[in-house]
Amino acid sequence: MTTSLDSDKIWPFNLLASGAPSHVNATHPLWDEAFIVDEMHGAMQNRWVGPLPVSEWESHDFPSPLKGAKQVGETGGLVDGRPNVGHTVVGAYVRLDSSLSTAACSSEQSLPLGWSMMSGDAWNDVLALNVTSFVDDDPFNFSDGNAASHELRIGLASRAYHALLHGHRVFVLACVRTPTTFRFLRFDRSGATYTDAFSATHDNALLHQFTMWIHYAPHDKIGFDTSVTVLPSGSPDGQRARDICMSSPWGDVLTEHASLCLIQIYDDRTRTFHRIVARRPEDIEQGYPGRATRAYPVVDLDEGCLVFLKDTWRVFRAGVPSETDTYRRLGKEGVRFLPDFYFGGDVPSHSQSSDNPLSTVQNTQCTYDLALRLKGAETTIQSHIHHRLLMKKIGRRLSTFKSSWELCNAIMYALQAHTDAFDIAHILHRNISDDNIMIGEDGTGILIGWSHCIHDDRHDLLRTGTPIFMAIPLLTRGQAVGIHCRRYDLESFLYVLVYSVLRFSPAFQADAEEMYWSFIEFFGDPECVAKTLFLLNTGRFDERRLAIRMPDCDPLLRLLCEFRALFTYVYYPCPEERDSSDPRIQEQQKARRQRMRDAADALNNSSEPVLQVMRRWVERKDLWPENDAAQDKFGPEFRAKYRGKVPYRDYTVVGGDSNWSSKPWRPGTGRYLAMDRNGRIVW
Repeated sequence: MTTSLDSDKIWPFNLLASGAPSHVNATHPLWDEAFIVDEMHGAMQNRWVGPLPVSEWESHDFPSPLKGAKQVGETGGLVDGRPNVGHTVVGAYVRLDSSLSTAACSSEQSLPLGWSMMSGDAWNDVLALNVTSFVDDDPFNFSDGNAASHELRIGLASRAYHALLHGHRVFVLACVRTPTTFRFLRFDRSGATYTDAFSATHDNALLHQFTMWIHYAPHDKIGFDTSVTVLPSGSPDGQRARDICMSSPWGDVLTEHASLCLIQIYDDRTRTFHRIVARRPEDIEQGYPGRATRAYPVVDLDEGCLVFLKDTWRVFRAGVPSETDTYRRLGKEGVRFLPDFYFGGDVPSHSQSSDNPLSTVQNTQCTYDLALRLKGAETTIQSHIHHRLLMKKIGRRLSTFKSSWELCNAIMYALQAHTDAFDIAHILHRNISDDNIMIGEDGTGILIGWSHCIHDDRHDLLRTGTPIFMAIPLLTRGQAVGIHCRRYDLESFLYVLVYSVLRFSPAFQADAEEMYWSFIEFFGDPECVAKTLFLLNTGRFDERRLAIRMPDCDPLLRLLCEFRALFTYVYYPCPEERDSSDPRIQEQQKARRQRMRDAADALNNSSEPVLQVMRRWVERKDLWPENDAAQDKFGPEFRAKYRGKVPYRDYTVVGGDSNWSSKPWRPGTGRYLAMDRNGRIVW
């Protein structure tokens, strides 16, 4: 017996070359073509793994129907294949219904027995796309240079990663139909694996097996995070969490009408769980492969208080401790000004079995293994492990400072935490950025984000950090820079201060239109020309020009200039290397080289020179203005106007005037600079 299906009914939309479903408003931020192409292109570079023979890919992801049925019988899985209600709604902007998930994928032909299951709810858990804009072209032929194929893949990746983000998914399965073929795909935080194209006419058994598997498999086998359960309206846990929240200073975290979920947080030291209540994720900013780090306040029902959750997919590298291990060591050594970590670890594959969680954790190892085998050492794909941490301190973003004094005070406390960690616990942070410095409830700073750190002078040559805040040698000298040292982190603290002052502080008086390109040049240039000129006290941000721009906040100006002066001789131009018989010239060359070494050694050996500068000015609070709270000079409207513009500069005349021009940025056309929709500098 065979079943013939109506293609229009089982496939509610077509994926067009623009990357958006036909019924979705093209002006919606999620489906803005420039947003999808520009930002997803870079994110998916070198992350497509395939094509794989279907039989091989199936051995990694899809056991046979009989084996699947046996597993369902052993685990007590949901044999009716209907998804939990919490797995269908995936955010305020995106839902796993007609836009991200469809009923069945089918061509207008007779299909084998059992295919009719695909019109049921089981397929709501699979990202199924119908491609009708291609007749002869294969959208996964990466060598054809077809622009429409490129945009199709980007649109598909955008859908998959937003489903990963908003649906509490470990991975997302996909099935793509072209007019003549089918493909299976699997998206996770490492990238996407895809199969060879196969014909539904000749390979019905593959589609049948796929259908049977997604119909009978337990939720964790089709990519759901089983540690998360959506709370129904009026649930006792949800109401208790709201009551706890209302008694705290953060009463608006769980509003009356917010959709809530219950998350089981596992601690790998005590092998126990804590139950936390959190809002469903509503942002659409982190829908990309990689770490996908999110941090936000939640309610710990077992502790009865509001706490801070960090949810991330950490990079797995043999011998590198996890962030929970780092926090435990920092706490044991008495390091101050940290977020007070108390519970967490890697997420087990089966979190709902709290009495006996399995030893396996949610990871992307299969994608990494396939990439390593297909591409060898050339692969840039990394293996990720799902990791969650609970912390007792809740802070504000650094960009919300209430005064310039509070900004510098928070950075000073974070610098003290960095100093204690290095001098006492022998841990180097290696990712100093504005996102990793928070302002505590009392106005002090909190240093977070220890996932890139190294312990005990471990010789790790991998460059890490946030590019716009990284030290000059890390960006310009590549792997030849050697081991990441203390001085590079101190330089990053300086750039965090400069970034915050230029962009957010009213004390720095400059029109956004006037300074935009200088700002982009300073923080976005991989050659670091503007940064070098700044450290040498020349160029657009020398002391004279800063004084003109900061007439009403002398303490901030003095602090900034004295902080910079500590690095001036580190980057002072090397004396010209030439043979000279003149003893006087030889002595000058020797003295200048020694001065550079001494300046670098002073910052490598101790953070005290920087701390002294910070304390000298922060402790004189009476000199600082009070009403200069943060104001973003590059607000959403400004960023929307300038997105896609890139600066050019003729660097042949160092220190000369810049001649600016702009043009639209398109992927694959060069290493240009731009500001993304969140105000971040991208290359």
